[in-house]
Amino acid sequence: MIDGAILRAKKLKGQSIVRVAAAHNKREIQAELGAAGSIDANRSHLNECLSGPPTAPQVADRAKAMTEAAGVLRLRKDAVRAIEFVVSLAPAHAIDDRSFFIDAVAWLACRFGGETNILSADIHRDEPAPHVHLLLLPLIDGRMNGSDALGGRTRLALLHSDFHAEVAAPYGLKRAAARLRGSAKAAGVMAVLEHLRGSSDPALHSAAWGAMRDCIERDPAPFLAELGIAAPQSRPKALRSMTAIFTSTGKGGA
Repeated sequence: MIDGAILRAKKLKGQSIVRVAAAHNKREIQAELGAAGSIDANRSHLNECLSGPPTAPQVADRAKAMTEAAGVLRLRKDAVRAIEFVVSLAPAHAIDDRSFFIDAVAWLACRFGGETNILSADIHRDEPAPHVHLLLLPLIDGRMNGSDALGGRTRLALLHSDFHAEVAAPYGLKRAAARLRGSAKAAGVMAVLEHLRGSSDPALHSAAWGAMRDCIERDPAPFLAELGIAAPQSRPKALRSMTAIFTSTGKGGA
């Protein structure tokens, strides 16, 4: 097992999306708390609200009040209403997670308009990997500017790089492995599936398991990091001798 940190970002669109996202973060969706889900309701008392109102409707009301106070009275249907960041640690991490999550929230808020843009920040310790959900209003320079603020792949890659250098590395945390290829990818897929089976993870019995397995087989690296499993290394390609090279008949026939 390794100590690692994962940062994920998502643009939230839709008129009710802030309330929906906050309802998950505040554990107000009863269907998620059953035996089939990944949430251990017996550990939910360990969760912690770092910032923002205590209920989902209040978080949504806060977003509405903040946009109206800034003079933003109308938004397009496809406008980004909020940005959600999820910062995760490995299940067997060895750091002060509360301190790390506080630093992560402050750093991200500073990058996206300041701490006044925080709608809510909630630590979850009732799932296998402890993590914090941060909902930010993308109100920058008096405008709702979520798409440009978060940007595309290049800007996201830079955000990840800066986050790990400035927030995660000081805690001794490693960055999630890059996308795996070849034999390392196959070994990564097997490691994830064996871990899930060995721990009887509820995900195996989810109605969405087929889609989840496809994601694991497509790219196991995020799952390895989330579960705290060291990424397998590719086997170095065997070097051919000079004799083998000069006596080779090539790809064609003799």
